[in-house]
Amino acid sequence: MTGRRLAVLGVAALVGSLFVTVNALGSASYGVASFGDPRKAPLADVAGLSQHHFVSRLEALQREMPAGRVLSNASSTTIAKVEQTYSARTPIFFFGVHSRYEYQSVFTLPGIGEALPSGRSYRSRLGALIKAHTALYELHVFPRPDGETFDRFVLDARIPRVLEARQRLWFLDSPNPTLLNTHATAKSYDVALVPFAGVHDTLVLVPSLRASAGIFDRGARFAPGIMLSRSEPDPLVHGGQVEAVGRYLLFAVVNPSPAIRLVIDFTATLDADGSSSIPPISVIGTRRTAFAVAGRGAARLVSPPLTPRLVDGVPMIEIDMGTDGKPFREHRTGLLALFGAQYHLDPRRLVGFVRDISVISEDAYRRARPPSAIASFPAGLRDRDLEYSGFYEDGWVSNHAVARLTAPRGGRHAVVVRGSLPELAGVTESVVHVKLDGVDVVAQPILPGPFEVRANVRADGRPHQVVLTFEGTFRLPNGDDRLTAAQLSFVGYE
Repeated sequence: MTGRRLAVLGVAALVGSLFVTVNALGSASYGVASFGDPRKAPLADVAGLSQHHFVSRLEALQREMPAGRVLSNASSTTIAKVEQTYSARTPIFFFGVHSRYEYQSVFTLPGIGEALPSGRSYRSRLGALIKAHTALYELHVFPRPDGETFDRFVLDARIPRVLEARQRLWFLDSPNPTLLNTHATAKSYDVALVPFAGVHDTLVLVPSLRASAGIFDRGARFAPGIMLSRSEPDPLVHGGQVEAVGRYLLFAVVNPSPAIRLVIDFTATLDADGSSSIPPISVIGTRRTAFAVAGRGAARLVSPPLTPRLVDGVPMIEIDMGTDGKPFREHRTGLLALFGAQYHLDPRRLVGFVRDISVISEDAYRRARPPSAIASFPAGLRDRDLEYSGFYEDGWVSNHAVARLTAPRGGRHAVVVRGSLPELAGVTESVVHVKLDGVDVVAQPILPGPFEVRANVRADGRPHQVVLTFEGTFRLPNGDDRLTAAQLSFVGYE
């Protein structure tokens, strides 16, 4: 009996030790993430804060802060709470973070309600304070172009008045865990305080009711939410980051230029659903504006010129990704196929992944210089001036792809497409069609193996739309399952 008891205790101790060790390692990894490379810390609430001395920097900004008020673009409650703590002397307001409370619930929260003084006078004053605080956050309507309600969101009622006194207004650029506003500048985890009037064409994420289900697999809520997951390492682009996105995204636009365009760097390649179709994305401002979407895989899309909708003095736009999010398709084997099939291993419901969402001015768009060719994959797709749709990151392409490329200046040059048609069962031949600004320039049959398609053109030094169309598609083998037409190594001018 004693030996058996010792054995049971030994097994229990071993299991307990393993449990403690695993949890300790997980906690240590979570903590270390804030000190290491933020791009490799997808599970941290806000990665990189310790590494970039977030609190120390806020303390320094507080000492230097001149008189006035501060608008923060914080999209994380964690960041907003820290910023609020270190802005005691200066009023700070948030576009995207709000704190509405039901005063009855405060008194019934476990561990809090019992700890509060029981006096009627105290509770009455506290209740009045909570009501007054909550009354500051009003439910606003974001309308459709025809004026009907499209979405609802909560806005601090003081912000429209704050925006009227811009000469004493400051903008706190927070280290948000999102991939917004990175078209012109790389992702930053630093915090900066700058005059509000000097900030232009900057997006601030605003929770809304259309996004109330969030990116995660749960029912719609009656409180505003967001349709962005935190960023994570990009498995297709070395050193890059991606962020899962749902269908609706509402933004405030800080000091928009007279004419702006929206840039979305998007990929459906990671959806792994056998389709990888780029959805029919549009953006709603004073009117609904559709993006020119083509093909499957990845895209860097630039909208036509648009004008934000003014809502109580705040310029706003809303993105509609064009299709509802859905969970990853899962392939289960063994015990996973027998038990727990009703639970998703990845609970997110997503449309795809973004690498950037930004606003640029019309002047900045006109100054952009697209490359003359996509000479390699995926490196060639990373050029921020390249506007494209329908290329997979590794060079595979389905039946339709588009790229905006700059022709050389002077003389005669050629539009060239190089690649290969794989020698797979059922793949016999295809035809490549090339259009330049909507005009057919070449249609050439290709056989399995390497190919080159070339069309001589007169170059003028300006950007042109190059459109590729392939006849016939096939699915990649060995579990890849992507629908493709060929693998490319070069597209552009020579």
